[in-house]
Amino acid sequence: MLMFYKEDGSYDIEAFYKQRLIDEYQEGYGVGEDIGQANGIKIGKKQGISIGETRGRKLDQRLERTNIITNLSNRGLSNDEIANVTSISIEEVEKILDPDSLKLKRKVH
Repeated sequence: MLMFYKEDGSYDIEAFYKQRLIDEYQEGYGVGEDIGQANGIKIGKKQGISIGETRGRKLDQRLERTNIITNLSNRGLSNDEIANVTSISIEEVEKILDPDSLKLKRKVH
């Protein structure tokens, strides 16, 4: 514990209050850091969830489009007919239906 006495032995009230102010500042700074970190984590989680939901919707749309095109092809429709019905370009229809254009993200043993 710090003692706040002057050279003459009297109590130094000014030094006491300066040290108290420093201690309170440091304590408040630490609390502020904790609050800022908690808020940053909360914002990061919200952004992460939003990004994940957006990516999930896009993936779902691509899978749905692929399923529709595959089903129409299995029912005997030509690529031109599928492109006209779905309003998707003929190139994209052919790309989806061509299994050689698919690239695996894993190695096949």
